[in-house]
Amino acid sequence: MPTNRIDDNCVVCVTGASGFAGSTAVDFLLLNGYSVLATDMRGRDFSAAREHERFMRDNPNQYRGVSLEIIPADLTKTADAAALFKGRRVRYLLHPAALFSMGAAKEALWAVNVEGTRNLLEAASEHAPELLGAAVWSTSQVYGDASASRISEDAVPNPTTLYSRSKLEEEQVALEFERKGLPVIVIRPANVYGPRNFYRMYRMVRPISLGVAPLPGDGSAVTHLVHIDDVTAAATHLVYVMEHQKLSGKIFNVADDSPADVKTVMSAVAAELRVSSPSLKLPRAAFKLLGGVLPKGKRVPFFDSDPEEFNELFKDFSLDTTALKKAGYVFKYPDFRVGIKGALDWYARNGALPSIWRMTHSDWSGYWSSLRPEERPFADYRLIAATRV
Repeated sequence: MPTNRIDDNCVVCVTGASGFAGSTAVDFLLLNGYSVLATDMRGRDFSAAREHERFMRDNPNQYRGVSLEIIPADLTKTADAAALFKGRRVRYLLHPAALFSMGAAKEALWAVNVEGTRNLLEAASEHAPELLGAAVWSTSQVYGDASASRISEDAVPNPTTLYSRSKLEEEQVALEFERKGLPVIVIRPANVYGPRNFYRMYRMVRPISLGVAPLPGDGSAVTHLVHIDDVTAAATHLVYVMEHQKLSGKIFNVADDSPADVKTVMSAVAAELRVSSPSLKLPRAAFKLLGGVLPKGKRVPFFDSDPEEFNELFKDFSLDTTALKKAGYVFKYPDFRVGIKGALDWYARNGALPSIWRMTHSDWSGYWSSLRPEERPFADYRLIAATRV
């Protein structure tokens, strides 16, 4: 994991900086001495980046030579994309920005995920002559709904939703620019969890905390997780070593070392929250029935999921990460059982767990007090930085 800044005048551009992955990337980069250009759509909430910016002003000795610039931009507009790079020495580009929605119209998904990426990479090609590497976020959903274990990057993609199809086409756009000479890699993260995640894993955490979460079937389907810190750090590592290791044009799965069945994951979360493990079994037919009768735009109860997502709860799924490890990346959280501790602590401290759970667990503030600084997520940069004084 790179932890030294390259040049005081060079920056890393992070798209989607108000979102889950982008805001984590900003925290990680600033903590490790990189100057950052953070961008997202106009009107988006840059609160996480603004908060880190205030912390930098209050603690200048910890951020010497490091800058944060926040620039709103609409990547579907070529002029906005170009303006990001003009007059700036952008050396690295992290591109997690996307329209993440299972229910969005095809036109909207393609406008952002495909054409927005095309505009961004075109602008980088023309206006970032010092660019050493770019990482484009895709998704492991491009592999499709079929159950499979240890899927490698060589597996033939079979996307089954509009969202995953748009991400596969985004990959093709990125690799098209790579063939033209732009240094680019693509990452395919597994099921991502961590602070500021308010979908997927988080939607499982809330009902577990309330004791109302059923098991999908018998809970035996294998799932594969990865902490958001490892996604952002892995992407940064890959662009950092891209030129030396000749990685440009490659695709990398990103997942931890602990694929586990859904029941094990849910029980681990329950144990950390000091509540009973889910035991009620809800068969697949029940989920499918709920999805079939719900009006468009409504979510399946219990896991607050789009109907299109319920298959994820029943399929066996794990990724082969040999390529990532060969590139030298070492996971911060190889086991989700460690990663969920800091994530749940962050949710609790930021009011993201139900008030009834907090009321019935009045001693919750001590549940994760033993976490070491290196075990805390990047979103806890205040706590991490305090140990560096």
